[in-house]
Amino acid sequence: AAALRPTAVHAGGSDTLKIGLIGCGGRGSGAVKDAFEAAQAANADVVLHAVGDVFEGKARGKAKEFAGN
Repeated sequence: AAALRPTAVHAGGSDTLKIGLIGCGGRGSGAVKDAFEAAQAANADVVLHAVGDVFEGKARGKAKEFAGN
Protein backbone atom coordinates (compact mmCIF):
# COMPACT_ATOMS: atom_id res chain seq x y z
CA ALA A 1 0.00 0.00 0.00
CA ALA A 2 1.30 3.43 -0.90
CA ALA A 3 1.69 6.01 1.84
CA LEU A 4 -0.14 9.28 1.46
CA ARG A 5 2.22 12.24 1.43
CA PRO A 6 1.15 15.84 1.37
CA THR A 7 2.69 17.95 -1.38
CA ALA A 8 3.09 21.00 0.87
CA VAL A 9 3.11 21.37 4.62
CA HIS A 10 3.02 24.62 6.56
CA ALA A 11 2.75 24.99 10.31
CA GLY A 12 0.83 28.05 11.45
CA GLY A 13 2.69 30.54 13.55
CA SER A 14 4.66 33.71 13.47
CA ASP A 15 8.13 34.64 12.28
CA THR A 16 9.23 35.34 15.84
CA LEU A 17 11.70 32.82 17.26
CA LYS A 18 10.96 32.07 20.91
CA ILE A 19 13.94 30.95 22.98
CA GLY A 20 14.27 29.74 26.56
CA LEU A 21 17.02 30.07 29.13
CA ILE A 22 17.50 27.11 31.43
CA GLY A 23 20.16 27.83 34.01
CA CYS A 24 20.90 31.53 34.44
CA GLY A 25 24.66 31.33 34.78
CA GLY A 26 27.25 32.81 32.49
CA ARG A 27 27.09 30.24 29.70
CA GLY A 28 23.32 30.36 29.27
CA SER A 29 23.11 34.13 29.63
CA GLY A 30 25.90 34.50 27.08
CA ALA A 31 24.01 32.29 24.65
CA VAL A 32 20.91 34.47 25.01
CA LYS A 33 22.98 37.60 24.34
CA ASP A 34 24.49 35.90 21.27
CA ALA A 35 21.01 35.01 20.02
CA PHE A 36 19.83 38.61 20.38
CA GLU A 37 22.93 39.93 18.58
CA ALA A 38 22.54 37.42 15.74
CA ALA A 39 18.87 38.29 15.39
CA GLN A 40 19.66 41.99 15.22
CA ALA A 41 22.32 41.39 12.56
CA ALA A 42 19.88 39.25 10.54
CA ASN A 43 16.97 41.65 11.06
CA ALA A 44 15.00 38.84 12.71
CA ASP A 45 12.68 38.74 15.70
CA VAL A 46 13.80 36.77 18.76
CA VAL A 47 12.11 36.88 22.12
CA LEU A 48 13.13 35.27 25.40
CA HIS A 49 9.99 33.29 26.12
CA ALA A 50 10.94 31.31 29.23
CA VAL A 51 13.53 31.46 32.01
CA GLY A 52 14.31 28.77 34.55
CA ASP A 53 16.88 28.28 37.30
CA VAL A 54 17.11 26.41 40.59
CA PHE A 55 17.23 29.78 42.34
CA GLU A 56 14.08 31.83 41.80
CA GLY A 57 15.82 35.17 42.39
CA LYS A 58 18.40 34.41 39.73
CA ALA A 59 15.71 33.51 37.21
CA ARG A 60 13.70 36.66 37.98
CA GLY A 61 16.83 38.79 37.67
CA LYS A 62 17.72 37.42 34.24
CA ALA A 63 14.12 37.72 33.05
CA LYS A 64 14.17 41.38 34.06
CA GLU A 65 17.62 41.93 32.53
CA PHE A 66 16.56 40.58 29.13
CA ALA A 67 13.01 42.01 29.18
CA GLY A 68 13.87 44.96 26.95
CA ASN A 69 15.30 42.85 24.12
